[in-house]
Amino acid sequence: MRGCLTTIVFLLITSGLSTFMFGSAFFIAVLLDPDAPSIFELQWHTNVILLVYLIVFIKIIVKVSRMLSNSICDFLFGKEDEQ
Repeated sequence: MRGCLTTIVFLLITSGLSTFMFGSAFFIAVLLDPDAPSIFELQWHTNVILLVYLIVFIKIIVKVSRMLSNSICDFLFGKEDEQ
């Protein structure tokens, strides 16, 4: 139950924040490498920074969705004994 709810919450949060996530990644790319002729010709360190940024952002979204689904299940069904 919690896994399905976590997946649904993750997808809802990701769909809501995807514009912000990719927009801020593009802004970071422009700040780090302003002389690049296109987004596909960035320097290697800019690509690494953008990749780390996206991984950290997705990890944060996963943790938030787990916390939110746990609080929803605890509210609806009561606290379960976890062993």
